[in-house]
Amino acid sequence: MTINKYEKCFECGSSDLTYGEIELTSKVGNHVVTHKSLGYTCKKCGEQWFWIHELSVAECRAAHQVFSTGAEISQSEVKFARKALGMKVNEFARKISAHEDVVWDNDMTMLKVTPEIIATITSMLSDKIKVLTVHDEQTVISV
Repeated sequence: MTINKYEKCFECGSSDLTYGEIELTSKVGNHVVTHKSLGYTCKKCGEQWFWIHELSVAECRAAHQVFSTGAEISQSEVKFARKALGMKVNEFARKISAHEDVVWDNDMTMLKVTPEIIATITSMLSDKIKVLTVHDEQTVISV
C-alpha cells in the first residue's frame, strides 16, 4: 500500500514508499529483543522510519520482556529500564526504594538487584507501556 502522508524518502528522495510492518531491535544488557511495529519503507533504498513513540514502546517492551524472564538482571539492564522509563536517577531511585547514589549512571555496581526491585521495575514498565500504546504523538524518526 502506498502512503501519501510522506511524499518522499528522507534519505534518497524517492516517492515509492510503503507503509507496513517493520522490525525494531533493542539491546538490553546481554539480550537482543526485537519488536514489530508499523512504519514507512522506501522501496528504492530500503530506508525505514516510524513514529517516535514506537521507539519508546519498543524499548519499554524490550526491557519488560527481559525483566519478565526470571533470569538474573544486571545493572546495565536496570540502567536500560530506567532510561526506557524516561526517569531521572533520583526519581528512579525513589521508586525502587534505593538511594540515588547507588543508581547513578557512572557506577551501578553497588546496586543489589533484588526480586523486589525487579518486580517494581517490571510493574513500572507495564504501566508505561499502557500509557505509550494510547499515545498519539505524530513525530517521525528515521531508522
